[in-house]
Amino acid sequence: MKKRKILFIILLIYGLIYFVSDYNRSFKSINDVLYNEEGSSNFMQINQIIGGSEYGRKAFYFFLNKENQIVGVSLDKGIFGWKFDGSSTGTGLEIDIEQKLSMASTGASNDSNKFYFGLTSFDNLEKIIINDIHQETLKNLKESLTDVKDVPNTYLWYGYFKEESSDYVVEVFDKQNNLIHSQ
Repeated sequence: MKKRKILFIILLIYGLIYFVSDYNRSFKSINDVLYNEEGSSNFMQINQIIGGSEYGRKAFYFFLNKENQIVGVSLDKGIFGWKFDGSSTGTGLEIDIEQKLSMASTGASNDSNKFYFGLTSFDNLEKIIINDIHQETLKNLKESLTDVKDVPNTYLWYGYFKEESSDYVVEVFDKQNNLIHSQ
C-alpha cells in the first residue's frame, strides 16, 4: 500500500511539472507566440508578420525576417493556448529575388504530418496543386507585406499534408485552368 502512495505522489509531481511547463510555453494568440520566439535565433527576427492558416489544433504562420526571408512556423494548440512547434526557412525564400516557382521548403513535421511552402511570381496564377491532390493556399505578398516596397515574388504558397512524402510534383494553373508550369 505504501508503494502505491509513493508511486501516486511521484506521478502527481510529474503531472504537475508537465502542466506548469505546458502553461509557461502557451500563449493566447498566435502573434504572442511568434513574438515570444523572436529572440531565439537570428532568422526568427520578425520584420513583418504575413499570416497563415489554422487546421484544427495546428496552425502554420509566416513572417518576413530581418534578412527578407520568409519563415514558416508550425504551432500547436494545447489546453492553455498556442505553443511553438517548429520553424523553417532557407535560401531561395528571399522575397527580393524573383522566382517563377521556388522549390518547396519543408516546414516542421510532427507525427508524419508535413507542411510545404514556397514562393512564386507567375502572372495570372489561379492555383497550385501538389501530387494531383492537394490544392495549396496562396497568400498575396504584395497585399500582406505593406512595409516592403518591391515584392517581385507575388505569392507565398503552402499546404499541409497528413502523409509524409519525399517526392512531390507541383503543378501551377492559370485563371483559365491551363497548366503553366510543372516541377
